[in-house]
Amino acid sequence: MAYHSLTIVHSLPGRLRLRVEPALSSFEPVERDVRTHPGIEVLSYNRTTQSILARFDEGEIAASELVMRIAVAISVTRGMRPVAIGTSPPHESVDRYGLVSGAAVVAAIVSRFAASAAPVTKVLTTAAGVGTAAAILSHAWREYRQRGDFHPETLSVIYLASAFARGTVLPATVVAWLATFARHLTGTAPERYVLEVSPADETGQYSVRVRRYRESESAESLLQFATSMVADMVGGSPQAPDSFLSQMKEVSRSHDASLEGLEGLKRTIRLSIE
Repeated sequence: MAYHSLTIVHSLPGRLRLRVEPALSSFEPVERDVRTHPGIEVLSYNRTTQSILARFDEGEIAASELVMRIAVAISVTRGMRPVAIGTSPPHESVDRYGLVSGAAVVAAIVSRFAASAAPVTKVLTTAAGVGTAAAILSHAWREYRQRGDFHPETLSVIYLASAFARGTVLPATVVAWLATFARHLTGTAPERYVLEVSPADETGQYSVRVRRYRESESAESLLQFATSMVADMVGGSPQAPDSFLSQMKEVSRSHDASLEGLEGLKRTIRLSIE
């Protein structure tokens, strides 16, 4: 089944940045349906970075409710297509390029200890250095598209480039790889859910079901699936007390499972969060 994807890239008090995939052809219907809720000060869409920026008053609307409302509006404007909601961008796990370059680094280290003067060691070291530099640049570009800026960790590629001139490629490669990708091996595992919308009855009220995302629904490769599993094991359970699922359930409880709706608050949103 084809999904729209809505990923929470940044979440600060009163500020949200969300990434939408695929790109929205028009944001006006979404803005029109969501902006009517009290407390929403800014709601804008950047087609280049495919990101939605929202500034809001937390006393009027919770961040999790705002995300759900945006997801519902996207689904409605796309013919009730389900929307996959993620709490962190894909690059929070080490991507395939990072994994491949990391494997090359390990191979170079093993070769160095096994036969430091062997020509194969020089080849593996060069491959590890070049591969890591390429992985960092690829990572930086994806992060720029998702966040709109570069993380300081990507500056390690400059340090790595200078190491080729100094002849200290392998140590610099290890440092650069760890500086760029180590933080993605720890932390909270991504949460992913699917929001499904359908008209509830003849009055046109929306019925919204939120359920956990099943990996079998994804077209991800086996490598991506394995990476996701590792992230889950390292990061822990997504059912933490402050998890996004808990936040959505709290919104549902506080509104008696029925939110004032879209389109000028005329159509009620009935919630079912599993």
